[in-house]
Amino acid sequence: MKKTAYSKSQNYPATTDVTTPEVSAQPDDTQDPEYTAIAARAHELWILRGCPEGSPEVDWEQAEAEVKQTAPRAATLSHGA
Repeated sequence: MKKTAYSKSQNYPATTDVTTPEVSAQPDDTQDPEYTAIAARAHELWILRGCPEGSPEVDWEQAEAEVKQTAPRAATLSHGA
């Protein structure tokens, strides 16, 4: 996309290339309670590991497994079973 920009020191327009960012049509996962719980637990695990650089998927996968393992139990307990 080309936009016309006017320079303060010039009396004529200068043409510049402007890239328009693509808008994602994906849903906002950050509003999902399960996603939020996984993210919080992954952050805790990362801190417990000493905040290493590199492999965030290690903490995310462990957190995801923990949250999904406890979610069915929590649902059962909240329904009075």
